[in-house]
Amino acid sequence: MKVSLAALFCLFALTTAGSSATTSSAPPQSEVVVTLTSPSLAAAFRSGQLGSPAARRLNLRAHSSRLYLARLASSQADLSRLIEKTVRGASVRRHYRIVSNGLAVTLPSDELPLLGALPGIAHVYPSYRYRALETSASGNVAAVGAPELWKSDLSNAGQGIKIGIIDDGIDQTHPYFNPTGYTYPSGYPKGNSAYTTAKVIAARAFAPSGLDYAYASLPVDPKYTSHGTYVAGIAAGNTNTVATVSDLTRTISGVAPRAYLGNYKALTIPTENFGLNGNSPEIVAAIEAAVSDGMNVINLSIGEPEISPRNDIVARAVDAASAAGVVVAAAGGNEYGENGKGSIGSPGSAASAITVGASSSASTAAGKVRIAGISSSGPTPYGLHLK
Repeated sequence: MKVSLAALFCLFALTTAGSSATTSSAPPQSEVVVTLTSPSLAAAFRSGQLGSPAARRLNLRAHSSRLYLARLASSQADLSRLIEKTVRGASVRRHYRIVSNGLAVTLPSDELPLLGALPGIAHVYPSYRYRALETSASGNVAAVGAPELWKSDLSNAGQGIKIGIIDDGIDQTHPYFNPTGYTYPSGYPKGNSAYTTAKVIAARAFAPSGLDYAYASLPVDPKYTSHGTYVAGIAAGNTNTVATVSDLTRTISGVAPRAYLGNYKALTIPTENFGLNGNSPEIVAAIEAAVSDGMNVINLSIGEPEISPRNDIVARAVDAASAAGVVVAAAGGNEYGENGKGSIGSPGSAASAITVGASSSASTAAGKVRIAGISSSGPTPYGLHLK
């Protein structure tokens, strides 16, 4: 039932994909992700290298996991020293071991050929700019039968499930996330506890290198955090919350209203006309943190059009999170009118993601969800996955 509830809330991630935002001038440095030859912990787990191929969820505390992570850490430390010694101006900023065996590196752009030629590097992934995808306000939990699953006493409304929202932040003070009646699960809160409650149990922010913006490192941006709050409400807003939407007072509920939420703010870059955007290395870091924090579900209502699978480190991280036993939902986009079939963007193009299309205004209390004509469609542009 955990997976069923997670899949249900995905149906309301109604999206509109668009072109990536651009910066006004090229930065003096590039940020890339380099991967090593050994598989990530999640990939090793799924292939049976850790000795428990029948397990459904990766156990980070298991002895085999700790040993494998230590091996990856050792090899990454050696490569980090080599990079910073050999490549002028290079700096290793992040280490990934769970959903990727890789490093985020900043360096002068003209040093990229030298970086790619170093021994021990399997691939160099460029960074792409992602943005939040527009979400409609017309969601209706009855259309997917969520209240029937809840039961009259809400005994099956997502209790114990942890949903990680990778977006532009969650305002934990919003009435939709009133923590009354909740208690922190064992081991929580995680991250910046000043931005957590017994409902929003984890809060982290992932800012890129060189970003001179006061709120970039905070889990909530007082000016721009809104989209992530809205998406979190669709997923797990408290039932019977009274709200005013388009001047109409309504009683609203999330699809899994008793679930916990995790706030992973990977969109931190203010961009004119687009709110907050985020880059590939930070999104991968957010996925890694969500898996490490014990999220059961990850939602990514963000997008970047058409990335070749060879260069899409975010899609690879999504597949690794799925391999670790985490359900991943991603927005498909609303590009059908412009691009027709084959218009699914990243990270919805990831093979293992539950990729969510837009429902039409005809989706009503009659209980039928209809795909909107504008909704992006598979197959995916490069991998030809039938999304």
